[in-house]
Amino acid sequence: MNIKIIAIVGACLIAGAGAYVVFTGENQVISIGSSGGSELKIEAAGTNWAGWPEISILVNDKEVKKITIETGDRTMYDINVPSDIGTITKIEVKLLNETDCKGGDSLLNANDCTDRLVMLRGAYLDEKKLENPQASGPMNLSSLLRREEGGISWQVSQ
Repeated sequence: MNIKIIAIVGACLIAGAGAYVVFTGENQVISIGSSGGSELKIEAAGTNWAGWPEISILVNDKEVKKITIETGDRTMYDINVPSDIGTITKIEVKLLNETDCKGGDSLLNANDCTDRLVMLRGAYLDEKKLENPQASGPMNLSSLLRREEGGISWQVSQ
């Protein structure tokens, strides 16, 4: 009888220690649950003129992240979409800091001027490539952001 009681107490102590490690994160080897959100990836490159371009990522018309595109090389940017966004129906990318080479001091150097812009190579939601990007606003194309007005968006069907 004493051996059974000792075995039960020992098992409870081991289980309690295991629960402590899992729930406190001390030497964590098991992860319970997840953020429940989605993973969005944007593949982009930028052009630096008087600074690198900045973009805003909106999901269901709610901003989830701002990114500065600090390279002319194609780079993948990861965005965690929080679960409180709900079912994702729309993703949009907007340019936040356009330039205008034809105004201000650049008139004298118009031949040397290159507008700040973002080239979008693709967008992926939970590893699935989003198709049929739609551009809005003047001079924006389905893979090129040149103006703050409008952006590039994808309608998502899940």
